[in-house]
Amino acid sequence: MAGYYDSTAGLEGPGSQHFIQLLPTLFRMQRGKTANVGLIVPTYSDHITSWKYHNHNLVFFEHKCGENPDCLITEIDAALDDLDVLIVVTPNNPTGLHFPRETLLAWRERLDQQGSWLIVDEAFIDSQEQHESLCPQAGLSGLIILRSIGKFFGLAGIRSGFLFASSVIRNDIRRLQGSWPVSGPTLWLTEQCLQDVNWHRWATTRIKSMSQSLHEQLNSQLNVPVVSSQLFSTLVFKQEQEACEIFTALASKGILTRIFPKARLLRVGLPDSEETLHRLSLALNCEKFATEY
Repeated sequence: MAGYYDSTAGLEGPGSQHFIQLLPTLFRMQRGKTANVGLIVPTYSDHITSWKYHNHNLVFFEHKCGENPDCLITEIDAALDDLDVLIVVTPNNPTGLHFPRETLLAWRERLDQQGSWLIVDEAFIDSQEQHESLCPQAGLSGLIILRSIGKFFGLAGIRSGFLFASSVIRNDIRRLQGSWPVSGPTLWLTEQCLQDVNWHRWATTRIKSMSQSLHEQLNSQLNVPVVSSQLFSTLVFKQEQEACEIFTALASKGILTRIFPKARLLRVGLPDSEETLHRLSLALNCEKFATEY
């Protein structure tokens, strides 16, 4: 773990989802109060669900997919003094928005001065340059980082992920986890994944190539904006109905995507082969797509 993440401040659990569900409980346990929690939307919905379930107050910062984030950063800067927790998913799912380390560390410093947390969900960061991760800074107070084995390694089913934070937060989370939170086979398989440096290099190169091909194909076949990160591309529609129609049409051809209807977004995962990319191309070449989108 320490070698791959460049940090010894990690705690393993059954997926980063596990920690997402525990953090609202931990905050109330440590602070004895309801938190004002800032979230950038749209984003991974279980961050919202978990804090809402525990009756914390949610403060939303809306970012439209593909827009310059400068105004968003300014808005968050102005609101930091009123937040107990700020949650940032980077790269964000589904918009692909990425925040510079310098911005995140500056937010962490301001939040920590008032006893607040910065939670950074890096579930999709593995295929990016590793120097973009905040894991090496995980010992800083008020900073919590989540990492996942399920995305880059494609092993969501083994339920493995990490929380990086100060020893105080890790120790309290460990008590909340209970006995044997991660199975022996999962611990072994996770270790193999993190140590296989040759596979990391091969997969990173392949992902970058396939990501570029997917982005170019969607751009050429659909007359809508496309925003991409390394592991997915997101189509930005003007109307919710358009996103729903594309989602349904692709599903009818056995191609599953992820729809965010209220945000008018459709996320397309990275194809696993050139053959799969070709299947997508054939589906998008049908008359309906060509004439209407």
